[in-house]
Amino acid sequence: MGEAKKIDRGASNLCLFLRGITLLVVLILGAVVEVGILTSLQEHAGWIMAALLGAAGTLLAGVFAWAIPRFIHSKSMAAVLQILLLLLLIGLPGSAVKPGGISHARFGLTVLGACPIPFFDLSIRADGRVWFRNKSHDITATEVRLLADPGVEQILVATGWDGVAKVDPEAFKIPGVEVEALKTGEAVERYRELKRQGKRVAILIHSTC
Repeated sequence: MGEAKKIDRGASNLCLFLRGITLLVVLILGAVVEVGILTSLQEHAGWIMAALLGAAGTLLAGVFAWAIPRFIHSKSMAAVLQILLLLLLIGLPGSAVKPGGISHARFGLTVLGACPIPFFDLSIRADGRVWFRNKSHDITATEVRLLADPGVEQILVATGWDGVAKVDPEAFKIPGVEVEALKTGEAVERYRELKRQGKRVAILIHSTC
């Protein structure tokens, strides 16, 4: 009996520790999403609703992480669920950092690895770093030049599924770098092709229009 109590106490401590780690991860991911919304949708009419939905999602994930140890009587099972939730929270965004890992794209949705990113426009550097861009139909030379890291061979500019976004002509004048503008579906396919060839390529994605 004493041994069983010791195991259950250990599982309970582990569960509490995992809950703290999970809540920390939720807060970090929620902050990243909120910063992304505020920086990329500030000129869009629906940015307030997007920010509220992002905050609500973060709150829901946090409540779920907090509630697991309190409402599941088996501490061992609660610990397992916490680990699964933590792996999900870390694994999905983590899969997005694989260079060239655009696994799926359609109007309003880009999937990097296993991580779905709805609505946002993205910039993906040649080394796989990803960030949100301000959602605009005007693609400036400045934001394209930001993708011209040393060694980059080509930059693709995805102008939307219907090609609505307009690219500043100065964006095509980066010394030593080929800049190509295509509709988003074509740009994603071209990006995958170039990555398969081992090219150092970056892409700016307008995910709608």
